[in-house]
Amino acid sequence: MPRGPPPPRGRLAVRCGRLTGADGRPVSLAGVSLFWSQWMGHLYSAEVVAHLAKDFGATLVRAALGVHESSGYLHDPETESSKVFRVVDAAIQHGMYAIIDWHSHEAHTQLDEAAAFFSLAAKRYTGCANVIYELWNEPLEVPWGTVKDYAERIIGEIRAHDKDNLIVVGTPRWSQAVDLAASAPLSDPNVAYALHFYAGTHGAELRAAAERALAKGACLFVTEWGAVEASGDGAVAHESVGEWVDFLRRHGLSHAAWALSTKAEGASILQPHAGASPLAWTEESLTESGRTIRAILRGWSLDHRPGGTTDGAVEVWWPGEGVKVYGVQPFKLVLRRSDGAVADADGYEAWWSVDGGMRNAMGTASEPGSGCRHKEFMCNMDGWKWRGRPGHHGPFSIAFTCIDRGASTSVTATRTIYTVG
Repeated sequence: MPRGPPPPRGRLAVRCGRLTGADGRPVSLAGVSLFWSQWMGHLYSAEVVAHLAKDFGATLVRAALGVHESSGYLHDPETESSKVFRVVDAAIQHGMYAIIDWHSHEAHTQLDEAAAFFSLAAKRYTGCANVIYELWNEPLEVPWGTVKDYAERIIGEIRAHDKDNLIVVGTPRWSQAVDLAASAPLSDPNVAYALHFYAGTHGAELRAAAERALAKGACLFVTEWGAVEASGDGAVAHESVGEWVDFLRRHGLSHAAWALSTKAEGASILQPHAGASPLAWTEESLTESGRTIRAILRGWSLDHRPGGTTDGAVEVWWPGEGVKVYGVQPFKLVLRRSDGAVADADGYEAWWSVDGGMRNAMGTASEPGSGCRHKEFMCNMDGWKWRGRPGHHGPFSIAFTCIDRGASTSVTATRTIYTVG
């Protein structure tokens, strides 16, 4: 295994539904996904990884092991594995995190092959804090139970050799049904769930599903996103990209942009004429997607904290900003300490109020799966009337206040919500 500087936040771990570094502080990685290895293998080089680190400011690279019925790993496992390992080795040398991605839509039909590959990869990178395992790029229209059964088998293969490193599991419907996964999570404590979006196609509805998953304590990792349409083509949807970037920042989510490729389509970061060597790349070598993605990565900070938290701030898990709600809703929050770690739930009190009205005390609860202790209140939204006016459904301003029992200081966060009549 190659040597290099330690990754910037050490070994990653899921704590209270958030991705954290070895020091327990929330971390938000930002980087680039390579294209299917069998079709863009000329970009699977140490020089390209070095360029992403230095010019793009990437802290993360995703190596997409191409697994397709017509070509790729199933036809030539040694060649495709060596491409992926070359990228991962280079990432380690540059102190980056690297995702090893089983890039398939039909992984449940490739169980034995995937198990053998991840066993090999886990043996190779045992003890290496840089490595993240992504078990299934994008499950299609399959039940979450099918994905879960597959993941449990592959996780077992990995954990036989690598007990600690982060594992990312894809979710049904092209890694978008994260709320389904959050409702029946895997038992492994260091698992995140893949959320994929393309800004030209996906918007508020998918973000709402992600909010629901986060509210249930799931850790989400955007292992693939595009600035264009889900087809991989079209123009950059700048307004939607901005909305998604705001969402990623607000929740401190890590992400890898699709894709470092010279394919003639909108999602490609490079122009078709760019060539394999980054030494020859100029500004003209970048597409509109490429320039947009590079600007985002250059402006990203590892220390983005969920909810934009500052010292001793309230992190509201649910409700999300601007959501429409009905029935019984679980208001959930935690208090973040100045170092970004979650405060002990017994060390503070929490209340919520609506439109400046009566304060309602929140109790302490544990999140299923993660076991994270937080403050929670089960609120029945039926019958809410905006300022007493029937037929009006908001906006309601919900204020959440926490008081640290030791310091006797209070902090507040607000959410604007609407009811569904």
